[in-house]
Amino acid sequence: MDRAPKHQFDLFYRPDQKVWDGAAGIGLVTAMGRTATDDHGISPLPLDEQFLNQREPTFPETIASDPDCVQWFVDLLAESRSG
Repeated sequence: MDRAPKHQFDLFYRPDQKVWDGAAGIGLVTAMGRTATDDHGISPLPLDEQFLNQREPTFPETIASDPDCVQWFVDLLAESRSG
C-alpha cells in the first residue's frame, strides 16, 4: 500500500531553528529563487554580526517557499495569533 502523498505541499516552517541548519536551508531556498522569512514576512538576510555573535544564534521562526505561499502562511499565523 502506497502512503506517499498524491500532492506535495511545498512549504517549510520551523520555530526555534538553530542558525547553522537555518542558514543552510535559507541559502538553498534563496538559490532556488524562493524566499525565506520570519513570522512577520521579514527576510533574515543578510545575517548581522550581532545575531551571529550570540552564544547560540537561533531564528525564532523560519518560513520558506515561493513568495505567495510564504505570504499566505505569514497571514495565517498572524490571524491565528490575534485571537
